[in-house]
Amino acid sequence: MSYVPSPRGTLLVLSGPQGNHLYVIMNQACSDGLHLMLGISSIKPGKSHDTACEFSGGEHEFITKPSFVYYRDPLQRQSAFIARCVENGAYGVKANMDDANFQRICEGIGKSDFIRPWAVKYAKDNGII
Repeated sequence: MSYVPSPRGTLLVLSGPQGNHLYVIMNQACSDGLHLMLGISSIKPGKSHDTACEFSGGEHEFITKPSFVYYRDPLQRQSAFIARCVENGAYGVKANMDDANFQRICEGIGKSDFIRPWAVKYAKDNGII
């Protein structure tokens, strides 16, 4: 059975030389077959970060240290593309984000000073916020 992207789903996505980052799927496929995906990044001591949605560690199996949602660089991917990436091993499936933390991520879209305007509009148009 092929992977079907859905809200709260999490995926490990190769994000360059720093390795994999956890991404959260934010919506059912829109009318264009697209999903908004937001990444989680670890907080680096002495380096500023977006404070719209932070995690202390332990909120998800892959979030083991202080982290934040990296609203600055949202992804928008087709359902079929995500499914192919899961099937060929480019994306690793992790446990779904729980409801409470998923809601915090959604609320952070409206709080972040860094999220791109197209992503806010997409989130509003597709019932994420």
